[in-house]
Amino acid sequence: MKQTFILLFLFFASIHANGQKVIHDNIIYHNWKTGMDCLGFADNTIGQDSIMIPDSIMVNGKAKVIYRMGENAFESEQKIRYVKFPNGLKAFLYGAFNDCPNLEEIILPSSVEQIPLGWVFENTSLTSISIDPLNTKYDSRENSNAIIETEKNEIVLGASKTTIPCSIVSLGCRAFRGNKKIKSINIPSNVRYIGHQCFDECDSLNNIIFADLEKIDGVDGLEIGNASFAHCKNIKSIILPKRLDSIGHAVFYGCEKLECITIPANVKKIDGYIFGECTQLSAISVDINNKKYDSRNNCNAIIETKTNTLISACKNTIIPKGVKNIGLAAFSHLDIDSIFIENGLKSIGKFAFANSAISIIVIPKSVKVIEEGIFQSCYNLQKIYLKHLTPPKYDLEECAEEYINNNPNLTIYVSRKAYKKFKKDSVWQMFNIEAIDM
Repeated sequence: MKQTFILLFLFFASIHANGQKVIHDNIIYHNWKTGMDCLGFADNTIGQDSIMIPDSIMVNGKAKVIYRMGENAFESEQKIRYVKFPNGLKAFLYGAFNDCPNLEEIILPSSVEQIPLGWVFENTSLTSISIDPLNTKYDSRENSNAIIETEKNEIVLGASKTTIPCSIVSLGCRAFRGNKKIKSINIPSNVRYIGHQCFDECDSLNNIIFADLEKIDGVDGLEIGNASFAHCKNIKSIILPKRLDSIGHAVFYGCEKLECITIPANVKKIDGYIFGECTQLSAISVDINNKKYDSRNNCNAIIETKTNTLISACKNTIIPKGVKNIGLAAFSHLDIDSIFIENGLKSIGKFAFANSAISIIVIPKSVKVIEEGIFQSCYNLQKIYLKHLTPPKYDLEECAEEYINNNPNLTIYVSRKAYKKFKKDSVWQMFNIEAIDM
């Protein structure tokens, strides 16, 4: 009760200075010698859909400029739709307007010098962004509805109505992250880099159009950073440009409606785990002219040609003969019941089948290395057939208890000749083991 009385008293005072804190029009400021930080609402139960932050406020008879938007100042404020920032504002600190789902429009003054890549306006509904044309660090050229770092030609903040100018060479990390309204984006051919998590969690995004080049020889390619299009739940298909040469980790993770994709010939680097939780993905192909990767025998997978490593799979993947390794998390989060592995496979990488629906798997005796976590959170797993005469090395000790608790019906089937060896093995003996003719 006492705290409520103090808050109301401060609110109804037009200006109240208490040490380093000042409240003006229901907004708290932190008073520094050089200026003031804006820290957010004093009472956020009072509805305010528009915020007009003054250029300065009077404190002890002196006009103090508001020069920074404080860390997490208006984070998670549900009602804000429009913000006009003060002339003299220099910087935004992290999280200042994150998770403001109804924020649609912002206007930035010429004085702004620091906008962290991402982390400031994430998970909003920004449609309109503008910046004073006198700003020397940032611009919104060609009415682009974006904040562009002028010297780098890089978009640091985008909106649902952003039009990317042809002069742009990169889209910054988290630049569009969590925008609730963006449905379509056109990416010009001059763009050479799409930053980490650039379009992550853009739930409404369903159309991505890459402008391409007629000739790519001698031209810098395109790099798509880690998780750039992750959790874009409405993307069904995407045509990747011929100039694409690098695909980061988990680029399409959680794109649950993605159905098909083709890897262009120019791609030289794929970090793996790019299709985690893409539950509808049924067709993967690699351009036949790609020298680094292939999809031999229409296997619906991406295989690193030189090492014969299967690095990314989908629910229709068939592991072709000649594959030597299954890569990191290659089959994770897939709705697959069983998988047939040809004899000749040598290793199964970490988390290869983790979180999948697999219930039965036959592992040939050629497999010498089984890395940790390959069946982590595989709650349907019931039967593992091991054709080995000697128990393969498997880093199971830390997770064996989890497997047994989560899969009470799990049985390891081995040949009669190998049964005693498995029962004596310190790791495999923890499981229910049965001997059968193989």
